[in-house]
Amino acid sequence: MRPNLLVIGPKPPPLHGVSYLTECILKSEYLQARYSIRYIEQAFSSNLSEMGRLSLSKAFHLVNILFKELWCLTGGVGAIYLPLGLTALALIRDVVLVLPGILFRVPVVVCVGGQGLSRLVSQLPILGRIAAIVLSRSYLIAPSEAVFAEVRKTLPRAKVVMLPHGIAGIGCVGRKPQPRRKNAFFLSNLLVQKGVLDLVRAIPLVLDRVPDATFTIAGGPGDTEALEAVKSVCEDYECVTYLGAVYGVDREPLFADASIFVFPTHREGFGLVVVEAMSAGLPVVGTRVGGLIDLVKHGTTGLLVPAHDHVALADRIVALLRDPGRARQMGASGRARFDQNFTIRTWERGMDATIVSALRDEAASSFR
Repeated sequence: MRPNLLVIGPKPPPLHGVSYLTECILKSEYLQARYSIRYIEQAFSSNLSEMGRLSLSKAFHLVNILFKELWCLTGGVGAIYLPLGLTALALIRDVVLVLPGILFRVPVVVCVGGQGLSRLVSQLPILGRIAAIVLSRSYLIAPSEAVFAEVRKTLPRAKVVMLPHGIAGIGCVGRKPQPRRKNAFFLSNLLVQKGVLDLVRAIPLVLDRVPDATFTIAGGPGDTEALEAVKSVCEDYECVTYLGAVYGVDREPLFADASIFVFPTHREGFGLVVVEAMSAGLPVVGTRVGGLIDLVKHGTTGLLVPAHDHVALADRIVALLRDPGRARQMGASGRARFDQNFTIRTWERGMDATIVSALRDEAASSFR
């Protein structure tokens, strides 16, 4: 008989990342064959501006989710899966949802998709300590070495598993030869922390040296400063295009039309969009932060620069746009690395192994 798996979490949009993994679990034929999956949708924000803000409707939504969770637990649940939010309100919310599983002695698998847990725990003296105690009773998934190290330091007694995110891949492999135009592609919500301002500052420096370069920017509006900067550079240069928010299969032609992928983020627990670029056979120009250090092999699958350094960013973009042969070789190496490490099949089996371990550990502790 298949164990019951209760999945609590959001699906994209407005966020991708771990929200996408919730969707992957629900669509996974492999996991559906292994578990009887029930789902409680955790949709607190419909756009980026609502995130991190407390409202009465969100409070009612949390109570509703909590009642649904308790109802499922009384009917029998083998394990619970949910992603962990990394804002103060999201952390408190998710700890509230983890707690019933612990009280019912049901293993809870929590995906920590990004960095910032240690900061939140220290900023919330009492609630942070409670959160640390509750999460230490869970089974935590870290997608990168950076997140793994932070969780280990913050929750030394917790059970932490390293499991990189996996995706189905972008359907660009085997496509026609890349167009002759030199197109750099950026895809993410327009947030300052995603390095949008650094990219905008780098664009004129690139165009001074590669006049026929083009830039395609896609992503939902986030920070006003970032959005205004993108609009301004589009007005100044006809070769820069901003497409707004683009989701799902609509993103595939953008990857197919690009020659390099640029992602100058300031902080990143993993970098799922980088894996998408690798799966599309694109070299990546990124920053030497968090999960990108694990994903991008400097000089082999892409080039890394210090965060906040738009001059170095421009230099690396120019280097690849001027050398399409090297760019294609890096893209091919990135695709090979994706096939070996970041496919949805690899992630599904890793997730299954984590849940099985959690179930076994909980069963063993029940007999002590």
